Amino acid sequence: MKTVEAIVRAGHRVASGESKTDVRFPEGTIRMQAPFFKERGFDLRAYFDGDFVYGTLNLSIAPHSFAIAQPEHFFDSIKWTPLQPAENFFMTPAQINFRQQNYKAIIYIPDPATKPAHFQAPDIIEVIAQTIPDLHYGDKVNLTYNPKAIVITLAENGF
Repeated sequence: MKTVEAIVRAGHRVASGESKTDVRFPEGTIRMQAPFFKERGFDLRAYFDGDFVYGTLNLSIAPHSFAIAQPEHFFDSIKWTPLQPAENFFMTPAQINFRQQNYKAIIYIPDPATKPAHFQAPDIIEVIAQTIPDLHYGDKVNLTYNPKAIVITLAENGF
């Protein structure tokens, strides 16, 4: 396992259903996708013992970026909404440390090759996590991850 420092950033807010600009998914995309992950053998509720947020944390690892390597879970061709084509998803267990407390997490990566919208900057890792009290945009966290699942390197453009 390796650890990288990250900063919590605002995202598109579609995963949680709180987007003001894209109102197609009022329940949030994670809540809509979860039954399909469960059907394929990965139950978010069981993984988190029921304590997690139906949304994603957007963690900036700048000046680093990441690449998908061998994540623990791969789900192909999930047709979770009639509003867009099927998508592939990569997920791998992780941990977030905030204020000296560890929280269970899973790195959640919609496959860029099949994702139709809401793209992230190359330094943003999306994470589904346990409820983390008092976490706000701009807070620093440490993300512990499996380096065989994702590879983190210094970004080429040096941002």
